[in-house]
Amino acid sequence: MKLKQEQKTFSKKVKSLIQMIGSVKGTQFVQFTYTNQEGETARYNLTLGVDYENAMERSLQLLQNLSVTPGSVDEQAKDELVTSLIQRLNRNEAERQKIESESSYLKIVPGVDLHIPSGKIFVRGMLNHKTVVTPGNYVTVNSRPKTIAKKQMMKNLPVGKWRMFCLNADQIKSVNILGDTINFDF
Repeated sequence: MKLKQEQKTFSKKVKSLIQMIGSVKGTQFVQFTYTNQEGETARYNLTLGVDYENAMERSLQLLQNLSVTPGSVDEQAKDELVTSLIQRLNRNEAERQKIESESSYLKIVPGVDLHIPSGKIFVRGMLNHKTVVTPGNYVTVNSRPKTIAKKQMMKNLPVGKWRMFCLNADQIKSVNILGDTINFDF
């Protein structure tokens, strides 16, 4: 089993995390506190195991059915988002398989992967809830109207709720598994 072979190179703590998280069957949620580069600390709750491609397909359907004023900035924003989603969905299957085969990530459970060289844990899923604990220092950006329209549309799409986090395994104090939820405590 690849997991057991790769574990030989990890610290005791990382090995323990892999075993604990990997033993969970049917996990659907993960909760953790995360501090981003802007200094914002927030408590996140994500749904794991969500298929990103399905999220893109559903988002494309919702966008294509979205009514906007013809000739408006909203129409331009919608058209560009639709084009972008179609291009991402039409990626060549062989290209996807090549990327996966060359991957240096080890799947622990759906949505939780271990980056083998660094021992960092990557968590991917659909955002359910975010509670800001400490606000961050964000730079004010003067976006163009089309960019603002795109961001507003994305907020309401499944693909706009998709999140990926990099958690330093050695900074995780404990992992608690409560039913169908994994809690990372730092």
